[in-house]
Amino acid sequence: MLRLLPALLIAVLAAGCAAPEVFVAEGHRGWRDLLPPTDETYRVVLLGDGGHAPTDAAVLDLLRTYLAGVGERGAVVFLGDNAHPAGLPDSAAAARAEAEARLRAQLDAVRDFPGRIVVLPGEQDWGPGGRDALARQEAFVEAYLDRGDTFLPDDGFPGPTAVELADGVTLIALDTQWWLADDRPTGDAGDYTLREPSDFLLELEDLLYRYRDDRILIAGHHPLLSNGLHAGRVPWTAHLTPLPLLGSVVPLYRRFVGREQDLAHADYRLLRRELRTLFAGRDGLVYAAGHDRSLQYFPVVERRRQLHYLVSGSAAGAEHVAAGHGAVFTAQRPGFLALRYFADRSVWLEAWTPGDGEGRLLFREQIEEAEPDPAPDPTVTASDGLPDFRDSTVVRAVEPGYARGGLRNVLLGRHHRDLWATPIEVPVLDAARTAGGLTPIKVGGQSQSVTMRLAGGDGKIYMLRSIDKVAGRNWPPALRRTVATSLAQDQIAMLHPFGALLMPALSDAAGVYHTNPRLVFVPDDPRLGPQRNALVGEVVLFEIRPDEDLSDLDYVGNASNVIGSTKLFDEITDDNDHRVDARAFARARLLDMLVADWDRTADNFRWSAFEPYERDPSLEGDARTEGKVYVPVPRDRDAAFTRIDGLLPRLYQRLAERVWQDFDADYGYLKGLNKKGLPLDRRFTAALTRDDWVGLAEEIRERLTDDVLAQAVAAWPAPVRAQAGAETLRILQARRDRLPDVAAKHYALLARVVDVVGSDKHERFEVTRQADGRTDVVVFKTSKKGETRKELYRRTFRPGETREIRLYGLGGRDRFEVGGEGRSGIRLIAVGGPGDDAFAVQDPAGRTRLYDAPAGTHVETAEGAAVRLRPDPLVNRYDLDGYQPNQTQPVAFFGSNTDDGVFAGGGVKITRHGFRKAPHAQTHRIMGNYAVRTNAFNLRYAGHFVDVAGAWDLHVDAAAFNRNTIRNFYGLGNETEDDDRDAEFYQ
Repeated sequence: MLRLLPALLIAVLAAGCAAPEVFVAEGHRGWRDLLPPTDETYRVVLLGDGGHAPTDAAVLDLLRTYLAGVGERGAVVFLGDNAHPAGLPDSAAAARAEAEARLRAQLDAVRDFPGRIVVLPGEQDWGPGGRDALARQEAFVEAYLDRGDTFLPDDGFPGPTAVELADGVTLIALDTQWWLADDRPTGDAGDYTLREPSDFLLELEDLLYRYRDDRILIAGHHPLLSNGLHAGRVPWTAHLTPLPLLGSVVPLYRRFVGREQDLAHADYRLLRRELRTLFAGRDGLVYAAGHDRSLQYFPVVERRRQLHYLVSGSAAGAEHVAAGHGAVFTAQRPGFLALRYFADRSVWLEAWTPGDGEGRLLFREQIEEAEPDPAPDPTVTASDGLPDFRDSTVVRAVEPGYARGGLRNVLLGRHHRDLWATPIEVPVLDAARTAGGLTPIKVGGQSQSVTMRLAGGDGKIYMLRSIDKVAGRNWPPALRRTVATSLAQDQIAMLHPFGALLMPALSDAAGVYHTNPRLVFVPDDPRLGPQRNALVGEVVLFEIRPDEDLSDLDYVGNASNVIGSTKLFDEITDDNDHRVDARAFARARLLDMLVADWDRTADNFRWSAFEPYERDPSLEGDARTEGKVYVPVPRDRDAAFTRIDGLLPRLYQRLAERVWQDFDADYGYLKGLNKKGLPLDRRFTAALTRDDWVGLAEEIRERLTDDVLAQAVAAWPAPVRAQAGAETLRILQARRDRLPDVAAKHYALLARVVDVVGSDKHERFEVTRQADGRTDVVVFKTSKKGETRKELYRRTFRPGETREIRLYGLGGRDRFEVGGEGRSGIRLIAVGGPGDDAFAVQDPAGRTRLYDAPAGTHVETAEGAAVRLRPDPLVNRYDLDGYQPNQTQPVAFFGSNTDDGVFAGGGVKITRHGFRKAPHAQTHRIMGNYAVRTNAFNLRYAGHFVDVAGAWDLHVDAAAFNRNTIRNFYGLGNETEDDDRDAEFYQ
């Protein structure tokens, strides 16, 4: 208890300043000057917890007035807790009349509204009656409104239910209380069979993919981020009642342990984690919730994509909400949030509260940028007297602004600055005649690059892609306005501006498909459309986009169909006849390592599709045409040939960003070089042995002769070749010669923990433990009745290489058979996934763990087998990014305020992963967080403890004992893998 005393003190001290009723983060306070466009296409009003409100609540009057100006092109979404305090009782209950009156008051406010109405349930709507209470409310609401299906999701199921509100705007309705309820319905949910939470997650994932091109709004009752009471954020007076410190017990419990409806509760925390994992990478997705009686907005960047988390639960009045903590807006006011959608695809958020007659606007923010039509005016043609760029060239440097000298190079790095500033002769893009005439169809670039997609008159799609980058495009707005953006922009100079030009020759020699970029200069040509300005005057890369039918291009294998990674995963998950060519993928990854390309995620690959006989002419019978074989087409070589030097970049790389790796004769930190590519490596090369990897590396080494390497370097413009050609050739030769050794080391990392992944069809996994510790794994395709169709996978694992094998059945009826003479060796984890699965296990040593939902699962164990079924929804699904090696992360911070002056500090974060709820689950914590300040009168404490098994989660944030809140507080550091720990501990 004494060890917790400092944490209790700090919690009180940190809450020493009262939160303002309305908080707007710095950098967003000029919102009153923002004016949205005039071409609004749709509007969605979000309000929750109206069941607490009196029947004459001012918010409902405001809602009625507000909707009068919206009309048919709008929707209202009630975010749950519509009937307080215990749902809609039975018609004979005494509380029925009051509950009906509260429901009617909310529904009367929208009864004359001609737009769409959606009513979601919250935990109070479940009441003590559970599904019966929901059925009563659903029947009442839909009868009273007489609008059809308005209470969503149906029948007490969690959804997800998709509602196409308007062209390109889709609402996905969730009942999040289903996840937290003790007695939750299962069975036929309409579009799918619901047995366990993973079924719901898979269905939601499918909907997110189906509507991936829309602007998606997901609505549920429970927030995933909040600064309200359910997050344990309380006013400072709460810590003093009934006595100081004693009053802190309940708030701290709610914040770090949590009651059932608090964000910290284990079940709620699992819901938050699973949904945020699904949402990550879905650019522009909005998640709206109620639950906390306040208005809140959190912009979040995850996997380099911008997401938006809203809380709009103050239909019945307001409760305490803390400022900051990631929120750019919070309001302890009654009211609601509204999303406005415009023709240019921009999205605006507004917050309204009663007052000033028609209501008072509290906040406005453009949360999604406009996407104007990139196509030029159709009257602009080649005959309009526009410039003729045939045979035109210019002499330009890609970006001379990166040129530096003297001390700045010592501190910030010389990098490739000379190459960025080297003038070269470049052809001018002639949009009127190139590829039969180019028409812009999309302007994009979701990360640092600026891109333009163009339709060629020859039927192909072309890409313009900036060589220079825009740093901080996905950073939080407040951070973009700091010196950090300037520093990050300067460090773009570490990228090689001409690296992509070497890849066609290197790829052809190594037997890897590729794109075929060339340099062009973008003129101010009206034929490139109104959105051309971001590229005008720039030297950029121009190439054919690998997509659809490219059967006339040998560098993508003359494939008649080329697809993206999202479509690929959909294909191989849906049918086990489809597969990725593992050897072709490993070959591509070895080439990535050769050129030090450390940024290899799924977005950096396209996939050429082939009939099996096209890859293997020796096949006979049905095997010639069963399924598709996919071969990678690597693209986007921005990170290849990176050079990192200079005092500060080197320090940051060593201590924080270990992913950044140099193109040097020494491969450097191999785990960092391959970290971004690790998920795909583990997914697509699980069948390959050490001999396969090393053999492929030796083959590539033999193919990449000195003449081939010299030919690749010759693709550079003469001035670039004169500056960097000789050194690049020398480094390529050195890296080539070391490639087999590098392949062996990378295989050793992959072999520690191996995933063997099935599909949504039916498979049988046969595992045989040998007496010498080896483990044989064979996977067969089966019929629904279990009849063997063909072999899909075979590999023998050795205990000196592999510590753990994980089998994932995914959907379908899967069977797992474990037997053999061995009593020790490699640990085995079998995950059934959705569907009716069966396990037959003979394992007296207890080296096998089974995960599946009990419903529909059959388990047979031999006498004495120490095996049991673990019904854990977090584990019972496959996550491509689920494996995480152990990590050690330096932590640094700096800032200033009037009390402390300038301060800086640091420490280390050590992470040990464990399989969820396994006996060996480890912990991770921040250790040794120390600060140094110019003023001495300060007390700081930081601690972090997480039980990976999910028993409890304690975070004590750094807090300061002073009169002013700390400003300009930044955390630096990134995760680095711990070489000295077993990779078998993962999350």
